[in-house]
Amino acid sequence: MEDSTQGLEAPHPAWPSKSHVGVSAAICIVMLSIYYRWWKNHPLYGKNPGAKVYPLIGNFLVYVWNYKSIYDITVDFMRDEQVLTLRTVLLGGQTSYITANPDNVEHILKTKFDNYPKGEYFCNTLRDVLGYGILNTDGELWRMQRKIASFEFSMRSLRNLMFETVQEEMEARLIPILSSACDREDQTLDLQDILKRFSFDNICRLTVGVDPGCLDPSLPNLEFEQAFDDATGGVATRFMTPTWKIFRALGIFGEGRVTDAVVKIRRFLMSVIRERRREMESGGETTRVDLLSRFMNHHAEGESEKLSDEFLCDMLVSFFQAGRDSVATALIWFFWILTLHPQVEQTICTELAQIIAARSGSDENNMSSQRFTFEELRSMNYLQAALFESMRMNAPVPSDLKVATIDDVWPDGVTRVKKNDMVGYHPYAMGRLEAVWGPDCHEYKPERWLKDGVFVPESSFKFPVFQAGPRICLGKEVAIVQMKLIAAAILTQFTLSVPDGFKPRYKMSFVLSMLNGMPVYVRRRR
Repeated sequence: MEDSTQGLEAPHPAWPSKSHVGVSAAICIVMLSIYYRWWKNHPLYGKNPGAKVYPLIGNFLVYVWNYKSIYDITVDFMRDEQVLTLRTVLLGGQTSYITANPDNVEHILKTKFDNYPKGEYFCNTLRDVLGYGILNTDGELWRMQRKIASFEFSMRSLRNLMFETVQEEMEARLIPILSSACDREDQTLDLQDILKRFSFDNICRLTVGVDPGCLDPSLPNLEFEQAFDDATGGVATRFMTPTWKIFRALGIFGEGRVTDAVVKIRRFLMSVIRERRREMESGGETTRVDLLSRFMNHHAEGESEKLSDEFLCDMLVSFFQAGRDSVATALIWFFWILTLHPQVEQTICTELAQIIAARSGSDENNMSSQRFTFEELRSMNYLQAALFESMRMNAPVPSDLKVATIDDVWPDGVTRVKKNDMVGYHPYAMGRLEAVWGPDCHEYKPERWLKDGVFVPESSFKFPVFQAGPRICLGKEVAIVQMKLIAAAILTQFTLSVPDGFKPRYKMSFVLSMLNGMPVYVRRRR
């Protein structure tokens, strides 16, 4: 029998004809062209104010790639596109609007204050570090702490404690350390490290009545002080890392260091709180005027019980965070900018010399260490102008975030935010934009703050370095006094210079610290 398959050929796949391939390719090209034109002209994608937004990834990669210069990238986008508000979209679709428009800032921080709280996203991201302290709460819990703290910061005894603490720390530690550096002509001193230690000693004494001795001549490495650096530096990256909770669970990419730091911070503070509680209950010393002792006498709103130890710990962490680095950061950029503008430094020294000369029996040429009084500090108009001008260009806290609770349209008439969008204002960008400060915004000009030789402040919504509205910094006046005291003490006795070629870079944190510090040569002023 013949094979029944003989003569039959195996079937071949039906390949499309060349004409079909051409038609399919043409359709794909047309569809891609239509999509590209739609994407390119869409106001929230191709025409997004800021970095271009792409499907799935948003503009996340743009900001990650430029992470180390993210504040300058923000300025560049606003300047190049001539807009004062940018829209960002992170992985997962989280949308945020960052503004440098003073009208928008006023809208967020004052006009619609209740519509723009910190929000759950922000608070939960920082909960393990800041707990339920004033920097990390909204609503009634925030108002209760604000009321307590406002009352205490208005007390003259607290202001006097701050004034005396700063003076003592300068005379006993800061000035001697700078003096000893004058004898090492070829060696530099990290001024940022010195000022951070100085601030940490002061905030410890002011907040909990404990002197950690960070600025002792040996410059010791203290576990508690280092823990704050590890905690705040680590959590700052969480807002750019959607997977940070996974990293925390695994203890990787810095999250393990944050966890260890939080344990050390709270262990130290809880030991101080419990010791102070025992001291007060045993009828011991009751004349302490530090914040902890003051807070211990308060009750929560409508409660008969005093504040718990755990809640006191949360409150203290917030005040440590607010006070330990902001003054040091502002001063380090101030001293850096003076190295570029010797004429400004000379004008400040002239003002200080005249103040000293006005004292009975003083010599204008005598610039030796002498305590300045509150009245003398008030007369330092040019020094204050120089400090504010430095903060305008290098805001100690470069940006701040909130969340929208309802849909809203901002005063610029263009920005339309949706419920749950993140919103923020950007003091760093605001100080560097011509639309806000005029064509000379890149010039360091203390004179812009003076009128007939007297310091005149700008609107806090144009200069939100100390925030504005109901959340304006409680310690603003305290911080200004500290900065003027420290700057005056250093400039009356020393000149500072940096090594040739030194160019500062900021590091990513909640404050604009310099990466790797600021090396300076210290010389006695003649």
